Amino acid sequence: MKAAIFRQHGGPEVIEIADVPAPEVATGYVRVAVHAAAMNHLDLWARRGLPGLQLDFPHIGGSDIAGVIEGLGDGVDGLQPGARVLVNPSLWCGDCEWCKKGEESLCESYSIIGEHLNGGFAEYVSVPAVNVLPIPDELSFQEAAAVPLVKHLGARVLAVTSGAENVRRAEALGADLVIDRLTSSFSKEVWNATSKRGVDLVFDSVGEAVWPDAVRALARKGRLVVYGATTGPRGQIDVRLTFWKQLQVIGTTMSSRAEFNEVMSLVFEKVLEPVIDVVLPLDDARAGHERLEAGQSFGKIVFTVRE
Repeated sequence: MKAAIFRQHGGPEVIEIADVPAPEVATGYVRVAVHAAAMNHLDLWARRGLPGLQLDFPHIGGSDIAGVIEGLGDGVDGLQPGARVLVNPSLWCGDCEWCKKGEESLCESYSIIGEHLNGGFAEYVSVPAVNVLPIPDELSFQEAAAVPLVKHLGARVLAVTSGAENVRRAEALGADLVIDRLTSSFSKEVWNATSKRGVDLVFDSVGEAVWPDAVRALARKGRLVVYGATTGPRGQIDVRLTFWKQLQVIGTTMSSRAEFNEVMSLVFEKVLEPVIDVVLPLDDARAGHERLEAGQSFGKIVFTVRE
């Protein structure tokens, strides 16, 4: 099968399109003919190399995958070849104390498709049957692969982005106030916009570059929820602000199985709509890596593997 692979860690130049063996279908697994797969910063980290991450080369990235079931392993019930599906990229054991509590993302052997094992930047991927979710015909494969977690709970949303064009696009998506962090300190802008109160909640995937402003932007009893570190892992925090304002710093990784299904039901109902930056053929995988690494994307970069 055709796949976008890398044989060693490095920059975008290590990405190549190659023919590799198609995956086998083990017991309890299904093989998915991939139609679309979207990029995440996780793909950049895996390609560059993370401390403690041991990959079998050549490696295939791609965690966000949509396609059609092409083959069933032994012991798989309730699914049929030809079904249109989205893949939940989380892998869990189902037996540890966290899995039994329904907290699969805290599983003692937790791993991610596309990071710890081969993913969807290929014509086929083999995944556990419990990880596929049927999708409605009206949802395109590109949309299914690009599903984000977005505004839904009715809060006043202050968004932080970079550049005038991204400000315009975030406003069009419904943000109540959009701050360009290239032209001003976003903590000062938040302070002014909230009448010197601050915000109750900050969602951050950027990490090191924004932590000082993120903490200053919080109101008393505010919460900083961290789910990524695209600019680096060493976030600085003012301990005095933390105890004086009684702040909380909360980490989260991916989602539980129930949370994943809940968000996807909102997408199926058109309550949430994915934001796609650009759709590229898989042959342009290196260009996708270059675009994401340069910070040029707004929304998901999606690779079309087959029509």
